[in-house]
Amino acid sequence: MGTRWRARQRRRNGLVDHWHNDLVSGHPGLNRSLDGGATFELRNDGLLDTDVHAFGAAGDILYAAGPGLGVAVSANGGTTWATVSAGTGASFFGRILVDPSDTQHVVAADVQQGVMESRDGGQTWVALGTQPTSWVSSGDGLATIYASGGPTAQRSTDGGVTWQSLTLPPDASLVEAGADGALYSGVHDGNAVTVWFSADDGATWVHP
Repeated sequence: MGTRWRARQRRRNGLVDHWHNDLVSGHPGLNRSLDGGATFELRNDGLLDTDVHAFGAAGDILYAAGPGLGVAVSANGGTTWATVSAGTGASFFGRILVDPSDTQHVVAADVQQGVMESRDGGQTWVALGTQPTSWVSSGDGLATIYASGGPTAQRSTDGGVTWQSLTLPPDASLVEAGADGALYSGVHDGNAVTVWFSADDGATWVHP
């Protein structure tokens, strides 16, 4: 199984493409699209810095992080923001995973320290003992966490307590977990991406 995807609005004015519902983050800050990515409008009111390298949300709870921002949280969908940890978040990247059952529990990828976890709404963080990584993913509410974009891909099936290596397709660096238990990984070729698929938690991969 698999297909080829072509990027649409992949980088617009420096967007880094960290999506949550209708919001996308990147170097210009937060942008909102109400037409599937055809157009965007800035949504940076209240942000102390607009260089957002990591972003995640659950409902109206939004988390953003960056070198000049630290870790900031909005409890009202981005209307207002508060910096909760000025000394953390400078090397966060990609998605911030928010536990849907406890929005105080979040996990982020750190390109220096590996996977980081907070259980108090981003105020304090602990490293979960992985290699440096730039992407985290989970399809089951943080019970299983996938870390990729570093020297190797890793997987934890106990919420980040222990980690095992995960083999990705050739030339792939990132892995994304679907809610159906499937794993997806892409290999770039210019503006096109070949998507690989695994139905057995990474034991085997198939592509077009």
